[in-house]
Amino acid sequence: MATKNISLKTDAYNALKKIQMEGESFSDTIIRITRNMGNLIDIWDKYQSLDEDDYERELEELEKRRSEDYGDREN
Repeated sequence: MATKNISLKTDAYNALKKIQMEGESFSDTIIRITRNMGNLIDIWDKYQSLDEDDYERELEELEKRRSEDYGDREN
């Protein structure tokens, strides 16, 4: 697989390092945290139209998926 070199400011490096999981490359970390970003506008539109109960259910589902993706890691 081809590679590209990038430069990061120290604070960006530290932020990426903080969310990097054990055994994960920076490339893997970036892919993991951005894999669904293309859907953010659609998600935002969806949440704008939810009533309070549906909104709470959606937030619980998002938290469940976040825990599965990131675990309960300390910051």
